[in-house]
Amino acid sequence: MKNLTSKAGLIGFGTAVFQVFTILSTLVLARILTQEDLGTYKQVFLVNNLIVPIFAAGVPAGIFYFLPRLKQEKDKKLFISRSIGLLFLLGLSLGVAVSLSSFLVPKIMHNEKLTILLVIFGLYAFGHLAVSFFEPVLVVYNRLKALFIYPMVYGAASFIIIVGLALLFDGDLKAVVTGVSLASLVFFIFALVFTKTFLSLRKTFSFNLESYKSQLAYGVPLGLTSIIGLLAWEFDKLVVSVNFSPELYAVYVLGATEIPFVSMIRGSVTKVILPEMVKVYAEGNLKELVRLWHSSIRKISLIILPIFVVAMIFSHEIITILYSEKFSSSVPFFRIYLFLLIIRVASYGIILQAIGKTRENLKGSIFFFIANGILNVVLVSTLGLIGPATATVLATFLSVIYYIVVIKGCIRFSFSDMLPWLVILRNFVLAIVAAVALIPGFYSNLPALTNVILSTILYAFVYIFLITKFGVFTRDDKELLRSYFVKTLVLLKRARQH
Repeated sequence: MKNLTSKAGLIGFGTAVFQVFTILSTLVLARILTQEDLGTYKQVFLVNNLIVPIFAAGVPAGIFYFLPRLKQEKDKKLFISRSIGLLFLLGLSLGVAVSLSSFLVPKIMHNEKLTILLVIFGLYAFGHLAVSFFEPVLVVYNRLKALFIYPMVYGAASFIIIVGLALLFDGDLKAVVTGVSLASLVFFIFALVFTKTFLSLRKTFSFNLESYKSQLAYGVPLGLTSIIGLLAWEFDKLVVSVNFSPELYAVYVLGATEIPFVSMIRGSVTKVILPEMVKVYAEGNLKELVRLWHSSIRKISLIILPIFVVAMIFSHEIITILYSEKFSSSVPFFRIYLFLLIIRVASYGIILQAIGKTRENLKGSIFFFIANGILNVVLVSTLGLIGPATATVLATFLSVIYYIVVIKGCIRFSFSDMLPWLVILRNFVLAIVAAVALIPGFYSNLPALTNVILSTILYAFVYIFLITKFGVFTRDDKELLRSYFVKTLVLLKRARQH
């Protein structure tokens, strides 16, 4: 169990650092590139993100499933070689598809600059998918140091290349996209060499169409769910790309985004409680199942709801500090997306996973896709650029209602027992009351960044005082935070030792 925790922690930490470098790249590019060029750059990634699940076919997830089940080392090595070969073929197909999209996408998005960029970006698409065998192999073989270092080095190198080429070539998009694509290829080659070396593979590539049937049979349903979920979530960006200029797309996409680490918070809590929820459900203890879910919601709400309050109040400062005053018009979209935090206090699919109703999650993705598609088409024509953001948030709220109804039918509890409504409301009220600590910041003449940092620190002290005073922040919560801090230090120590 400790080993599993170590792996999850190292993967999570590495992914977090990678996300930080990705965000930093966007911050710098927002200051170097014009709005049109930044919008074009984001559109290139949008096209790739929409296509990649089709070709990935759930194969990387399949490696996690099949590789640990093999007993003989020679069978494992053969499976890895065949998986590398399969992902190479799929990556090659994806790269060609992304490059060929240059004949159609620029016309659809009314942006001819995309033509040459998509041709170049096919190389990135190939490398990024082909290398996806690497993490599952590292996890199964307990290469903890590599799990810890690889995403950080990849993120740092990509950041240096993106920013360096943008500065060196005075914001030339072709140079930036070429650099990103070459970096993807280099890390794919590195992964191949590293894997071949530490496993002593006789063959790096092995192709066997018969053996791929089982991998694809397992992965395709997962890939289908991923395709629907991604299309649903990115639908507003697609609508904006098709209906508005690259400049407006840049303004929209920088605002219409969720705070990145919120999903990491929810994911961490889910990893901890899901095994226990599966166990108590198997024992027929539905009340304990719901209690665990409610407990996770209470803990998550203690973190997410105050983030909502602070981010909403300082939304203008956050956007302009991150992306400069040039993108101040992104603020309305950022504020609309912030409302998603209110419903992010719960992971609605976790109960369905715990009770084995995973097909309902697929149905939920389909429902969200349909609702978001209809609302986007309607609201973009009636509200303009603000419509897609509004549609996505509304569709997300509707999907939550859908999940609540489905869960209620599965575990047969009353609507009032489905969520800890009073607990959420109490925590929300305390988060709002603590906002009195932010009032001095409204009259401050300090620089924006300094003002936001100091105001947030003062808010945190007041908020912690309130939740402690009213018994919301319990002794167990304090112990949990302390244990997480200790585990983080242990993980860092283990990573250096391996």
